[in-house]
Amino acid sequence: MRVLHLSDVTDTITGAGQIVKFTTSANLTNTPSATYNSTLGQVTLPDVQCVLRAGLEYNKSAGSNSAYFIDVQWYDVTNTQYIGSKARVKGYRPDIYYTAYDLTCDEEAIAVAQNVIVECRIITLQVSNQVLILDNAATYSGESRALIMEYHD
Repeated sequence: MRVLHLSDVTDTITGAGQIVKFTTSANLTNTPSATYNSTLGQVTLPDVQCVLRAGLEYNKSAGSNSAYFIDVQWYDVTNTQYIGSKARVKGYRPDIYYTAYDLTCDEEAIAVAQNVIVECRIITLQVSNQVLILDNAATYSGESRALIMEYHD
């Protein structure tokens, strides 16, 4: 297995369809064939099965304590379609979230793909007079990251 690790993103979340642009890539295991374009936020996958995982962290820098969340999913640019499972990253007040919403799902977007170009996208943004900033959490333990795991013979 070969693993490409993507991290370090400090963007203000502006709306649905926003591409998550990681700024750092690192080879964790062997030398992955996947390549990452940080300008476009796109990963070109090799012609082997790849498992894609993405988990985002964000900081609410302003606004109320109402129920807020972002939904994230992998997007297949080559075939113009969303792939894999959607992730919902809830705010720091789950008690308020569960009073307003009943949908639950994993907080990590997961997909399987090969030989295509993909990007991680924010697909839903539910906020109320709030500013959400990806990875602006220097004093926290979490960090937005993605893993591209390639399964070679």
